[in-house]
Amino acid sequence: METTLNQLTQNTLIEQIHENFIELKTLKATRAYPTAKFIDINPYAWYQDAAEVVYSYGIMNGTSEMLFSPHDELTPQMLAGIIYNLSGQVELPQQSSEHYWYTDAVNLVEILNLPTYSTITRENLVTMLYDYLNLLGYQFEFNDAVEWAVETGLLVGVSATDLALTKPVTRIETAVVVQRFIELQLD
Repeated sequence: METTLNQLTQNTLIEQIHENFIELKTLKATRAYPTAKFIDINPYAWYQDAAEVVYSYGIMNGTSEMLFSPHDELTPQMLAGIIYNLSGQVELPQQSSEHYWYTDAVNLVEILNLPTYSTITRENLVTMLYDYLNLLGYQFEFNDAVEWAVETGLLVGVSATDLALTKPVTRIETAVVVQRFIELQLD
């Protein structure tokens, strides 16, 4: 699929994504107690609220009807899906002949010239979210994505001295970061 767009079309797409993102941040979750259906989400686990939020908002789904797979590593396709869902599953100006669950999501990431990765680390996750916000016109006074993520509370260390930036990120770590991202105050 050819993913280059003329500037007018790309600007229109970004404007639509920005409107959808603002709408998402102002909505309340639409599903009541949805993660109860996942047999691998302990209702008393430290991450249960994050799983509830990202699933309720339609940002992340389970890996099957009954599994969320909280400790599985996030794949590049899953991260593209998160960006696509944050964008309101915007209709793309170009359609692909491929029909996988992640096709439109991956194509959106390519169209927006967002970074792609073969393995998603904790640093890659916050870099993608930082670049996504920059694309939507938000500007920050930080030197890089990691500094922004730490200062805003999106990313915390696995210990008092280790951010584990090169560690592959799990689905539940991603859910926690994305929950904080949705709740982040943007001006």
